[in-house]
Amino acid sequence: MANPHPPPPPPPPAARPLLGKQAASNDSQKPLYPVGSFGIGVEVEFLLNPRDRTESLHDIRSFSRSVASSYNNFLAQFRNDEHPQMYNAIDESYLGPQFAEWSLDSDSTIHMPNEGCAPWGLESISPIFRAHKGSIWRQHIDFLWVFLSTRYNISSNDSCGTHVHLSRVGGYALPELKKVCQCIIHFKPAFEAILPEARLSNEYARSNWLDNENFGHRNLSRKQSITAIENVSNMRELVLLMNPNHDKMYGWNFLYLLNSPHGTIEFRRGPASTSAQNVFVCIEIAMSFVGAAIQLADAGRLEQVPATVGGLKWFISSANLPDKVPGLYDSRYLDLLFAGKADSAFREPKPLGELSPHRYNKLLRKMAEDKKKNVALAKMSQEPYWN
Repeated sequence: MANPHPPPPPPPPAARPLLGKQAASNDSQKPLYPVGSFGIGVEVEFLLNPRDRTESLHDIRSFSRSVASSYNNFLAQFRNDEHPQMYNAIDESYLGPQFAEWSLDSDSTIHMPNEGCAPWGLESISPIFRAHKGSIWRQHIDFLWVFLSTRYNISSNDSCGTHVHLSRVGGYALPELKKVCQCIIHFKPAFEAILPEARLSNEYARSNWLDNENFGHRNLSRKQSITAIENVSNMRELVLLMNPNHDKMYGWNFLYLLNSPHGTIEFRRGPASTSAQNVFVCIEIAMSFVGAAIQLADAGRLEQVPATVGGLKWFISSANLPDKVPGLYDSRYLDLLFAGKADSAFREPKPLGELSPHRYNKLLRKMAEDKKKNVALAKMSQEPYWN
């Protein structure tokens, strides 16, 4: 029987990616990357248990430092100058090249079954990659996961997720961002059908429609919410329509665009990833969906597309995004996501409802934690370092 999974990424080209910022272009007017191409950042939450028991340390910071050191040694042994290095970001100042490396951090929302010992709950935050023809960003991610799977048992639970950040060369224009937001509202039932139960009615990735005081709390239908989005007159108004009260804990977070069109859209509904393939699936659905939404002629045409799994598949495929081009889109990862889902499938979303005191207090701790640190935002404010 043929292997249903996509093949591993192709080998990198002979030319090596530059370390640090790209050299300035000879033509000062020419952008370093194609206008409209995406910058990608990915955050993955998982549990790590070292295969070598001598590496079982007694606090998460020491373990994170050990993982970063082991990865850098692994990198030096094989491809020292082709892939980003890694550093520990838990209670530690960073003195290396800014925003050019993987980082490991703790996250209070990750449930660790054994407090004070392995498996340790960590969040991996990527450097910023660029999606363009010939880019080898998938190889960088694949190399990291080869290391992780070699040295550690990787697991997850319902508290873990995968977040994808997408910036855009040239920034997002208001009409483009409106279409992205309108498509999010329209295809809500389709996304509910393809995502696992743990990512539904999740307080860290609430519905931008039903759990939103501007839409669902005012009993606006999806169609009425789409009209409200169309009537917005500026970017700031749109961002706060989708993320009221400057709250990022929604399935799609637009707050990084509040003050600049060069910020990111964050897809926060990705399920847990325990392999490079899982990560690629999350990136693919986020990038393909946003790319297709930007190409939508007008929001009125959305009514012609059913908000089902089949409708979502058709919507993405009708955008004719460059498929199976190294460095760009690869629909084979979408096939993995849609596998086993009937084209007619959809799931009516449900509002989050009232949280238990334990879950509510945990949410408050997470929000306070995020005020103190935001590695992803800092990275996305810089030019990418890796092709």
